[in-house]
Amino acid sequence: MINLETKIKHKLKERALTIEKLAVYSGVTKQTIHNIFKKNDLKLSQLERISKVLSVNVEYFFFDEATNTEEEDSKNLNGGILEIQMKSLQRENNLLREMMDLLKQKQLI
Repeated sequence: MINLETKIKHKLKERALTIEKLAVYSGVTKQTIHNIFKKNDLKLSQLERISKVLSVNVEYFFFDEATNTEEEDSKNLNGGILEIQMKSLQRENNLLREMMDLLKQKQLI
């Protein structure tokens, strides 16, 4: 499992940036960045914006540059992207279910 906090903080340090500046430059709130660290979970769109600010490809977050082969890196990248997409779809699914429940309740009133 990738550790987003470690990777992001490493690049922040390299670029002499703070979490606050990352939030401002990326358009991802400071609270959301802390939640990313806490849950190791984020939307792909958030990762893309953070990547731009840190001047890295999205792929940077999905593999360990020092130990993996190119094939392992590719598998990790695909798995990481799929994991983010799956979590995003699960959140959307939960929201849709909540909306359906609310609509059903409203029709019963």
